[in-house]
Amino acid sequence: MLIIDYIREKVKEFLGIQHIHKNPNDINFQYISDEEILRISKAKEFKLWYLGEGDKIEQYYMVGESARKGFNDRNYFWSIATKEAMVKKVHSGIPNAIINTLVNVVGEHQITSDDKELENTIYDMLEDNDFIRMVNQEQLPLTLAQGWGAYKINIDEAYKYPLIEYYEAENVRFIGKNRRIEGIIYLDYYEVNNKKYVLFETRSIKRKTENVEAGSYVEYNLFELKENNNIIPVELSTIKELSNLETIFIPGYMKILGVPTRIFHDPSDVNYGRSILTGKIDLFDDLDQALSQASQTVKVSTPVEYYPVSVLEKNSFGVPILPVAYNRQFIKKPASIPSGDGVMGSDTIQTSQPQLNFGQYAYEVKNKLDLILTGILSPATMGIDVAKKDNAEAQREKEKITLMTRNNIINAQRKIIQDVVDVCLDLLMYKNGQPISDERADFSVIYNDFATPSFESKLQYLSPAYSGGAISTEKYVETLWGEMMSDEEQKEEVERLNKIRNADNLTPEDFDGTGITDDSVEEEIFNEPLDVSKE
Repeated sequence: MLIIDYIREKVKEFLGIQHIHKNPNDINFQYISDEEILRISKAKEFKLWYLGEGDKIEQYYMVGESARKGFNDRNYFWSIATKEAMVKKVHSGIPNAIINTLVNVVGEHQITSDDKELENTIYDMLEDNDFIRMVNQEQLPLTLAQGWGAYKINIDEAYKYPLIEYYEAENVRFIGKNRRIEGIIYLDYYEVNNKKYVLFETRSIKRKTENVEAGSYVEYNLFELKENNNIIPVELSTIKELSNLETIFIPGYMKILGVPTRIFHDPSDVNYGRSILTGKIDLFDDLDQALSQASQTVKVSTPVEYYPVSVLEKNSFGVPILPVAYNRQFIKKPASIPSGDGVMGSDTIQTSQPQLNFGQYAYEVKNKLDLILTGILSPATMGIDVAKKDNAEAQREKEKITLMTRNNIINAQRKIIQDVVDVCLDLLMYKNGQPISDERADFSVIYNDFATPSFESKLQYLSPAYSGGAISTEKYVETLWGEMMSDEEQKEEVERLNKIRNADNLTPEDFDGTGITDDSVEEEIFNEPLDVSKE
């Protein structure tokens, strides 16, 4: 039995039937042939492009590996260039830059709750798991790159809090029913005494039937891994560290002890997620080709020096010693070469350099980069200077695509983190012998604003609205100062501004919203001027 066959059987056993989401007679379905092989192959391919290691990309597209891929992929620059050892292959690193930029733009999450005890418990639990690093350096970038993955949550008596672990796409399979994930299969690989094994850990929820009790299940199956991914079932005791594993069942608890991570929906594979690099691989390959051609052009444009053999120093065997210099090419020529009119040349060093068109490659690189970023990021977010004359407002307009992408990521990521924390809190109660209950205080996952206007900008557009009575004093102070002022300081500022606004000899038209007026009333009301240094 192959790994993919076991997974199919496991899904079929869980669902009772094999549900395919496409018409099996459709030409696209026939072309794909095996969705499981294609799914994992694409996940590996996207991960390689994200990691940005040219050697591994080249190895992936070599003959044999690319045989499982589409015909277009075999015509990639990376596929063809692997056959030409003398060609320098340059990888742009743009996939890695795009995803890392998005992760930075999304920023770190924060968890808040009205119940400060619960908030502190969540903070300590996530801090114990180094969760922020796990999210920003493992889960989010790999989920964006590969399309999906999954958290696994365990309890161990040796640790105070539940343990959180992230699994990459190639080591995770989902069991979907009614467009909902009701089971996750985790794959772990081991090597003992020169033998390889794979552990299938199936975490699922099952509803009550005649033979099954409702609840959350964790089941283990160990196989010896042979060549070509063939597997043979063996006992868990085959590996000493796994001998104590046994089926876990939490009756009545209808949550999987794991959380799928999917950011973008994949209409062609509804139970899995879509990589943000989907549809961009062709352009990445073209970009690398243009960069490689530019690199080769630079190389061949290096000046060539012709040295007369007679002027070169000789070694002990009488062989001329060529000068040592970085990337310089030397061609031997006779001491004297007659010109076209028969005049003999002198023994001089001659230098030649071809005139090549570098501009076409620069244009091609910029064009491909624009297409790659389309629909994902603003060039300004990537630090690409597309128009030096743009003012601040124009730059903010260009950031809209970044904001839309960021919002989509945050909407999905917020739900993922909430589910992880929720299951962790449940397992913490279970570990401590308490009944699992959802009757606890709520908590929220929040993110900071992106591209927040400066204090001066907010002052400029809020002041006229406040002066005209369009917004309240409370809203004005909250929006202007935000977290730069404590709640107590904001309350004092509101009272101060209301005194100015309500002064008998001061009308809204006389007040510009900044707390600075020409009227002497201000001096009578306040002991000290507004301190804008709090910015």
